[in-house]
Amino acid sequence: AAGWTVWLVMGRWKINFPVAFAFYSLWHLSLNHLHLAKRQYRKDSCHSLGNFVHDLWYWCLGILQWSFWESVMMHLWASGRLPFHTDTEVLSSSRACAWNGLLLVLTAPCQDLHFYFV
Repeated sequence: AAGWTVWLVMGRWKINFPVAFAFYSLWHLSLNHLHLAKRQYRKDSCHSLGNFVHDLWYWCLGILQWSFWESVMMHLWASGRLPFHTDTEVLSSSRACAWNGLLLVLTAPCQDLHFYFV
């Protein structure tokens, strides 16, 4: 951990962007071009190029923010400023293993609550 730089963010972005783009593209193609879904949120709305560009712009900003925070956390762990548990430590303790499993299971519902209520 020599120091935090913008290149650390870009290194994470080079990994996060293709993964997220593949996920986004799968849903965009399957829902809007292959018509695998029959229902729109609003019946009077239709997908347009302008809407796609708008979504893509904010989606790219989200990926950049995701990469930024991910690189900040990686730097803090690598520099010793934040504690962490190694795989061996987690797997050797049933309490730590259960705690990590619980956090893994609760992460998505907590994100959903934040999305709907904030």
